[in-house]
Amino acid sequence: MVKAICPAQAIDEYTPDTWHDLLGDLDLGVALAAIKELGQTHRFIAPADIQAEVARRRRELLANTTTAAEPEWLAALEGDQHTVAYLQWRRERQDRILRGEPEPTEPPRRIVKRDLTELEAEVKKIARDKGAKRDDLGESA
Repeated sequence: MVKAICPAQAIDEYTPDTWHDLLGDLDLGVALAAIKELGQTHRFIAPADIQAEVARRRRELLANTTTAAEPEWLAALEGDQHTVAYLQWRRERQDRILRGEPEPTEPPRRIVKRDLTELEAEVKKIARDKGAKRDDLGESA
């Protein structure tokens, strides 16, 4: 598709494999939509341009989505359980919005069936991953 949109762009037999290594984690439909958008303004398209466009679209989509009220099952939790459950619910909600799916209405099984020790470990993991996730969504720390 990039070759069709940008005919002067150099593409050889190694390009598909290299681009797949760089963009393989993106949903194909999302990547193609980004390429179509970029093709309207760019003479050449790089994998970094596609990643930046996808990130921009995600930020825009999340910014235009209203903040949901905390569900009852989540409001009933306290302390660390609430913190971990909230972060998981928020992450799942954002992921579903980005995939075009309905928002979660029930607690994920992984939240309901965990004990406090598992939740504390998850809090530590989320804290470590927090910076990377925010970078992916284009949020500031």
